[in-house]
Amino acid sequence: MPVRSAFSVPPVSPAEMEQMVARAGLKLNPGQLADLVLAWRQIAELAAMIPRDRPLSGATIYAFRLLPAPVKPAGTRTLVAALKTTGRKRLLAKRQARRR
Repeated sequence: MPVRSAFSVPPVSPAEMEQMVARAGLKLNPGQLADLVLAWRQIAELAAMIPRDRPLSGATIYAFRLLPAPVKPAGTRTLVAALKTTGRKRLLAKRQARRR
């Protein structure tokens, strides 16, 4: 027994599906088109089963909040900045060695 919902996907006839497929630039044989129409109907039934009467406060996006990023003390460097500095030092050392 299908569950009724406020959200509903309109049923699609094979002719309408053929128009949508042509608009998308696909070339399907009649069997593939029939499978697509059947899949559309099944997805529409599944979409109608999704409950939509729940409050947003019950959604996990509102239940689990990310903590703010920790603030770094002044004068500390990130790993990337430290690697860049050591990389520059190595590059300068190589250049000076070539000049000698």
